[in-house]
Amino acid sequence: MMMMMMMMMMMMMMMMMMMMMMMMMIIIIIIIIIIIIIIIIIIIIIIIIIIIIIIIIIGATGTISKSFRKYVSNTHQETTKLRNYRNSHIGHCTHTSESANVEIQWSQRRN
Repeated sequence: MMMMMMMMMMMMMMMMMMMMMMMMMIIIIIIIIIIIIIIIIIIIIIIIIIIIIIIIIIGATGTISKSFRKYVSNTHQETTKLRNYRNSHIGHCTHTSESANVEIQWSQRRN
């Protein structure tokens, strides 16, 4: 009889442990699901922010778009000015038809 009671106690303890393990697994699964949902929400928020920034740059609001266009045109003008400045001293070194005639005349004089 005593042996029976001990076996029943052991079985009950094993069942309790199994239930506790199942509860822990359920809690872990719930935590993983919550983490996945949070990650999805963060990704959606980032996508929305990127879409808003693109809309602002493209010109849905107008004011920021105008300033952005002005910035781009000023940058283009500055690079054009810089390119012209760099090439301005090279202008007298170009080979023209007149300079070619002078070279031919010089080569004829040498012969």
